[in-house]
Amino acid sequence: MGPPHAALVPIEGLLALQVAVLLAGTAVHEFGHALAARAVGFDVAGVRVGPLLAVATPRGWRLRLVWEMAVGGELMSVPARPEGLRARHTAMIAAGPAAHLLVAVAALTAAALTGALALWFSAATLGLGALANLVPARRGLGARWTDGRWLLAWLAQPERATQRVALGVLQRSSAMARPRDWSERWAQLAASGSRQPADTAQVAGCLLAYAHALDRGEVGAAGSLLARAFAARHLLPAGGRTSLALEEAFFTARFRGNAALASRLLEAALTRPDRARGVDVERARAALHLAAGRPADAAAACDRALAALESGWRQPDGLAAFDRELLGAMRLCARSAPAQTGQSLCSGGLLPIGHGRMEPSSTAGPEPVPGEDAGADPAG
Repeated sequence: MGPPHAALVPIEGLLALQVAVLLAGTAVHEFGHALAARAVGFDVAGVRVGPLLAVATPRGWRLRLVWEMAVGGELMSVPARPEGLRARHTAMIAAGPAAHLLVAVAALTAAALTGALALWFSAATLGLGALANLVPARRGLGARWTDGRWLLAWLAQPERATQRVALGVLQRSSAMARPRDWSERWAQLAASGSRQPADTAQVAGCLLAYAHALDRGEVGAAGSLLARAFAARHLLPAGGRTSLALEEAFFTARFRGNAALASRLLEAALTRPDRARGVDVERARAALHLAAGRPADAAAACDRALAALESGWRQPDGLAAFDRELLGAMRLCARSAPAQTGQSLCSGGLLPIGHGRMEPSSTAGPEPVPGEDAGADPAG
């Protein structure tokens, strides 16, 4: 008699083989995306196959393991320009499943010719993996779109697909450059859509376009974009609503000079202080103190915010640089100006920020209704 579990060995071997086949299929899938991306003028920033991540750096490609994302694959690419985006992005998306299905057909042909059970199983695994990516649904908690969801969006909702691509471009830009240096066209596309955002991607697009406008000194445009995001804050998770309320409090105090409304927004945002980042809280407090004519308190809050910026949650480098300059300008303003209740601008303290025009704050878009819940949970 053989070993007690000898009968299970072939099945166990087949299952182990399918893990390797899944990874191989994923690699082919992402390689198909990458080849098409380069062909249509996209920059390939990285690719992940299972836990192995390859990232493009100025010194070449670097490999690292990311065990928290050990399943599936992902291509990180951005278009260099928005022209012809629909056709180019569709081709890039479709190339992944096409390459995956081509390998599945090759495995199926080999199985039919040889009759090998392992090849039949492999062909089935590859085919199911390719078809799964064509299901038009979201993938996991990160709400990433599958290939099928992208293809459906380009077919039925091209404006929505364009907005999400533009959002990805700005998110990548935020890691490398100040908001004022981002592409104006991509910022416009990231903030496109209905007057009130319909999903979290549109809220995020409005917020990044807001940072772009504010860093360029376009206060009116920035205020309108922030108001759009704030009106749709119920779409965000609790932490996002808190951050957005704190941003509204900062903007209301700093650029509208409305200390009373900013105080109410700040108070509402801090009903759950565990959801608030220290840098956001202290930056809003600094602007509030400055608007209320308390320069010493404003300077101290700026110092705390700068310390939190360096030691706390890490922002993308471009956004962090913008925050440092905002805080530095407020600290300079607080230390050089006398107390002036209700003044949000003093001694030209904001002139170094951005390189665009500084519009009057009276055009900064509609103010939030004071009686509204600013950032608190809608249902506990």
